[in-house]
Amino acid sequence: VIMIDESGSMSNEEIEAVFTNIQHLFEGGEIPLCNVAIIHFSGYTDIPDQHVEIISDGNLPVYSRRTSGGTDFEGAFNKAMQLEERGMIEPSCYIVMTDMEDYYPNEPDYPVLWMSTQSYEQVSDFPGIPKYGKFTQLII
Repeated sequence: VIMIDESGSMSNEEIEAVFTNIQHLFEGGEIPLCNVAIIHFSGYTDIPDQHVEIISDGNLPVYSRRTSGGTDFEGAFNKAMQLEERGMIEPSCYIVMTDMEDYYPNEPDYPVLWMSTQSYEQVSDFPGIPKYGKFTQLII
């Protein structure tokens, strides 16, 4: 599951960097491009199905921003759980591409990779480095 933060604090440059990193993950073969869910999220606690793309054919869709506003990680994590309960996905991990500007939800049942547009030092102030998962910085 890949979660893309499309909140208002994410600039177009940051969003482009996020999608470029997604392309590199798939094109480099690190992640097979099948049965992958992309969840576009911002401040919604109840993310509509229109903000989810399920990739099953091996083709990465053309990126388009779906939302804007605040940031709600919990909404994105809850949407992933809903998709799993419906039998639409079988997650092996959550990859969260974000500027980290929100409080972190409870730790999910899957490993989490936090890919931040901000440096470790910037995130250390607010909201702090998550207490679970791995943290890395996206190059913009």
